[in-house]
Amino acid sequence: MTEPTETGSADPSSYIQPPLRFSGIIASSGRIYSAFLRRVFVPYALFGLFTMLAPVLLDLDIVENVVLPLSFLLVVVLPTFLFSLVVAYTAVLAEGLLTGKNISRSQATDRIRAVRKDVLVAALLAGMASLAFAVLLPLWRLVFTLFLGPPLLIHVVVIEGLDFQAAATRTKELMKGHWARIIMALVAITLGMGLIEITALGLTIGLLDGAGSTVAIIVLLGVRMLLVGFLYPFAAAAGYVCYYDVKAAYEERSVAE
Repeated sequence: MTEPTETGSADPSSYIQPPLRFSGIIASSGRIYSAFLRRVFVPYALFGLFTMLAPVLLDLDIVENVVLPLSFLLVVVLPTFLFSLVVAYTAVLAEGLLTGKNISRSQATDRIRAVRKDVLVAALLAGMASLAFAVLLPLWRLVFTLFLGPPLLIHVVVIEGLDFQAAATRTKELMKGHWARIIMALVAITLGMGLIEITALGLTIGLLDGAGSTVAIIVLLGVRMLLVGFLYPFAAAAGYVCYYDVKAAYEERSVAE
């Protein structure tokens, strides 16, 4: 197998070889993750910082009947919305790896800006979906990657340049016959990430027993940023791999017909 490089000069098969089983999704995600982690770590780490600081606003002197909706906005909807935007950025970089284009950060941003209205709608839909899920299941954080658009929609928007309505139709076509497989893969990956994150934060809190409150807050913020910076790009890579896999299957099916 050809060794992939960050410039994307390798054959796409050096990253992904569809059709993929769960082990193939993990392996392919790992290769893409390794190739672009250095370029996406900071946006994800900053996202992690936001998710830690946003709830602090709830401690301010706020009118009581505003607290509940504001908490849902800051803790559920807005984080998922922002994460969807970061995933869109990551998807463009991942596509560059497989097409042999060394896409810069500014070029990736320009790609997203070109379809910004549709990206924002997809991200907002993700936020609304996560809100509904949060009401039904408190452990929504462990499976929120299901709602990045929802599944694969935001990838279709930014990579194929379709408007929201056309992207929604395209996503349904791509996902036909794959919903259960893709959702189960994303759930399993996200649950694994969630367990790692919860365990690491729990150990950190234990080690900080007796430390001053200021020190504890700073350390927890740093650990949270590191965890998100290293873990969440893998989920984003997995989302792109799933998109690439179902797209390859759809194109193969279309040729056969």
